[in-house]
Amino acid sequence: MTPDSGPGALALLCGEAEVQSAFARFLEEHWGAADRVAVPGGAWWVAQAADLTEGRVKKVLLRGRAPVKEVVELLLDRVSLRQVVVLGHQDCGWYRREARAVTAGELVRRIGADMLRAREEIERWAPRRITVEGYMLTDSGGQADFRKLF
Repeated sequence: MTPDSGPGALALLCGEAEVQSAFARFLEEHWGAADRVAVPGGAWWVAQAADLTEGRVKKVLLRGRAPVKEVVELLLDRVSLRQVVVLGHQDCGWYRREARAVTAGELVRRIGADMLRAREEIERWAPRRITVEGYMLTDSGGQADFRKLF
């Protein structure tokens, strides 16, 4: 792929199998073809990078997260890229493991907060101004529903 090729949208999303079909339908319906970076917890990895300070300490702490950052930065460098879509979902297994003793509502708040921090970090990493939107997948009585957070 050359820097000018590829879809105009990049999706950062949770890689849990249970939500992939809902994410795929949502992305296709609103953005058509979109490159995807899917990792457990989705925005958590990018949000963790946002929490760390610059310098040697950040480089050491980011060692396990650098591949996600490198992939996102590479995709952000494409001239055709106009938008990043950050997708989260309620009852995320990654977040449940990270915060075992919280309520379902608090879990969704943490995911939303990390999505917002991920947006800030993506905007810092982008070589030019791009639009970043975030959506939370919720289950409304067995019906998948995406709610726009930003």
